[in-house]
Amino acid sequence: MVYLTKFLVISHIRMESIYTVKELATKLEVSERTISDAIKDGRLKGYKQFKKWYVTQSQLLEFLSSNQDKNVSKGKRPNVNPNK
Repeated sequence: MVYLTKFLVISHIRMESIYTVKELATKLEVSERTISDAIKDGRLKGYKQFKKWYVTQSQLLEFLSSNQDKNVSKGKRPNVNPNK
């Protein structure tokens, strides 16, 4: 029997992509530790389900845009391309 939480059901209804830490690390070309640290620090929002962390597409875009805004205000180039 499969148990789904409200989070997973709502995400599938919206047809929103859901990523694991490993998938995000591959997609953003960073280590899994970098993604895990961002989640633990609260910079990247995610949900823990069945002992794994999951991040939705909208949470990822929010994280990337907030990092880009910080880098632009400091005069730095953005460090991640959200269109990958």
